[in-house]
Amino acid sequence: MAGKYHGGPEGVAAALNERPAGTDITRKKDAQLLRGMSKAVFSSGFSWTVIETKWPGFEEALDKFEPKTVDIYGEEKVDALLKDTRIVRNGAKIMATIQNARFVVATAKAHGSFGNADMI
Repeated sequence: MAGKYHGGPEGVAAALNERPAGTDITRKKDAQLLRGMSKAVFSSGFSWTVIETKWPGFEEALDKFEPKTVDIYGEEKVDALLKDTRIVRNGAKIMATIQNARFVVATAKAHGSFGNADMI
């Protein structure tokens, strides 16, 4: 199906190579990892260009994805995010970001940082 929309296997391979994944996550800060997780969550079902265009607004609205800050978001902050035109206002995706922040914080507490955790 992807090949149909991206020019066959060659087109899919080219599209995947546009966004190479960094494999050494131990060097990344927890906020960078939460940012990447959140970008994947918000991109699901949306055009990459929509998310890329709005991404500076996501950074501002979600406190630069600082896990210890996002981790403690309450109803008031969630309500504000649901009204914030700088981001994609999808409640499930906002809640997923908060839950992911909680996971990052808990994992970092146990391993020193989220990137240091051996998840396998």
